[in-house]
Amino acid sequence: MLDVTLKDGGYTIYCPSCGAPMQWMVVRHILSSVMSESKLLRSLDAINENFVKRQPELRQCSKCGAYQQRDFTKTWYSDQNRVVCDECTRRAGHEVSFCWCCRQIWRPGFSGCGNDRCDGAAAKLKELKECSTKTIASVSGCPNTRACPKCAILIYHIDQCKHMRCKCGCNFCFICLKLLNADKTWPCGPAYDQCSLAPRQTTIPDLTPQTA
Repeated sequence: MLDVTLKDGGYTIYCPSCGAPMQWMVVRHILSSVMSESKLLRSLDAINENFVKRQPELRQCSKCGAYQQRDFTKTWYSDQNRVVCDECTRRAGHEVSFCWCCRQIWRPGFSGCGNDRCDGAAAKLKELKECSTKTIASVSGCPNTRACPKCAILIYHIDQCKHMRCKCGCNFCFICLKLLNADKTWPCGPAYDQCSLAPRQTTIPDLTPQTA
């Protein structure tokens, strides 16, 4: 059961009797009783790795290896791809940031992250072009990654319905990409209804800060 879950990229272990997700400490206790320490550590590492891969809000710092997420409350940053690495900051004694797209250390004073051959928009479009497809609400061939129509952050569909709410507040359909109506109704129907499949996104919103 564990091997199949890990091979499929999963990280949640379900009870074979009732099908309910098992608590992490229970899973660890069971595994420790049937595995050698080395195999247990490998399995735990695989579970952690699969978990991180399913968290689009996390990105690994290439310098220290710690996982961080973007803090959109830092309004003094003009670029949403700038990520503060807490671990590097702690070690250095001053703020250290890296680029969400290329994961290299952020170089102040440049347009964007300042690193050669890094284009945030191009990196996103490449991921949107090459991401795998899945079936959502009985609609097959849907890209498993979409860019929010409002803020352009990449959102990964894990499971459940087709309706998405981005952290920026934008509500849209993962299948057809239509937005929630002003009256709070969906133009594509209920959450699990089939709708027209929008093609892979080839453009993303322009996030260049506007000046008055």
